[in-house]
Amino acid sequence: VITEKGELYMWGSNLYGELGDGTDESKYVPTKIEIPSANIYSQLSELQIMPYADNIVSQQSLSKVSQYTGLATNEIYNFYVLKSDELDNIVSSDNLLYITQVISDADGNLAVSYEIKDTYDTTKLLLVGMNDFNIKDAEIVVDNIKCTGEEQFVSASVAYNGVLLKEGIDYSMLGDYAVTDEGKYILIIEGMGKYQGTVNISFEVTSRTLSGDVNNDKKINIQDAVILKKYLAGYIDVNVNEDLCDINGDGNITSQDAVILLKYLAGYNVKLGN
Repeated sequence: VITEKGELYMWGSNLYGELGDGTDESKYVPTKIEIPSANIYSQLSELQIMPYADNIVSQQSLSKVSQYTGLATNEIYNFYVLKSDELDNIVSSDNLLYITQVISDADGNLAVSYEIKDTYDTTKLLLVGMNDFNIKDAEIVVDNIKCTGEEQFVSASVAYNGVLLKEGIDYSMLGDYAVTDEGKYILIIEGMGKYQGTVNISFEVTSRTLSGDVNNDKKINIQDAVILKKYLAGYIDVNVNEDLCDINGDGNITSQDAVILLKYLAGYNVKLGN
């Protein structure tokens, strides 16, 4: 039943979710059916409707099938055929031509067959997911960041059932998404649209490494030059961070690195690292 206000009420057997309320529980009193507009996946072109081979069933009835791909797998959807999608109440009795409930297959595909009694120049199709997805069930990866001394913005990889979600459409990032100093931080992933809930993800801004800080004491001074010369001379009792000894960034540790370090300590305008 559609009321004068354009509200849709359904009741009766709901074994296969045919009432369109997102459950499989039968309803014995009229139950209002909500349309979650934020979850609407729409096809607005008649070119996307695939007709049956025997398209015309009778002069008053037109049978068609609309095909969808890339949907969530095994999800309940409400399917609507409308005269227009530009009204304030798109499911008013004057605008609604057809409604049914269907389930996508294991590959995220769906074919919906439907009939409308009259022909129209254009019709609008809406496919509405009835299940909300919790962002907590997504696979979220946030890598640690190496400190540079400057502000950096965190990047996250968020995937649901193998599908990569989009920031600003499926989720937003809150909390410590812009960081500068070393330390531990919390990034908040908040679902948007059909994705609900929030997740707190811990990550770390690791210590800043300085090319030329041979002894890894977070300082570059004459001690580093002395230790590097001993290392190059073959002393076995010196401990160095070899990644920080390759001062010119050529992949080798040679006397050239020692010369560059000495020039740097003497005040020459030389670059440490690549």
